[in-house]
Amino acid sequence: MDLVNTSILLQDNSSVILRDFTVNDHRLVNDWASNIDSSKYMSRYSPKKEETLLHKIIQTDGNDVGVIWLERGAEADTAMLGIILRDESLFGHGIGTKAIMLTLCKVSQSLSVIRLHVRDDNARAISCYESCGFHILGEGEKITQGRKLQFKIMERRNDINAT
Repeated sequence: MDLVNTSILLQDNSSVILRDFTVNDHRLVNDWASNIDSSKYMSRYSPKKEETLLHKIIQTDGNDVGVIWLERGAEADTAMLGIILRDESLFGHGIGTKAIMLTLCKVSQSLSVIRLHVRDDNARAISCYESCGFHILGEGEKITQGRKLQFKIMERRNDINAT
């Protein structure tokens, strides 16, 4: 499935598509992360370059509204998911859910496990991930910029042998 040509309609009939991430998008994503104070939601807002499996810009009706990525997990058939939307006014409209579902569709035949970390206090994101088929596996904590952060580990399993 070619994600560039695949879209999902939102309730308001706008579409969500994913386009390839380009070198020019780095500045754009840096601006978005600053705009929403991304440190409230995540410890980083881009994939580790050497681990990147998929890196896409999320668009609705031709406008760049976010970024989504997958990076290599500890096992060969596992990946870690990351996503950020450019503006808090976009939260709660199904854009993230649709982008995640497009991404999962793209990798369903090659990856059996997708994991993510989400802050304990980010109920909106946890709900989004659960609606995409993720479930809570456990909890963890890390120290970022001198602050202790509690997070949930979530996972979704794909049946890569399904027909």
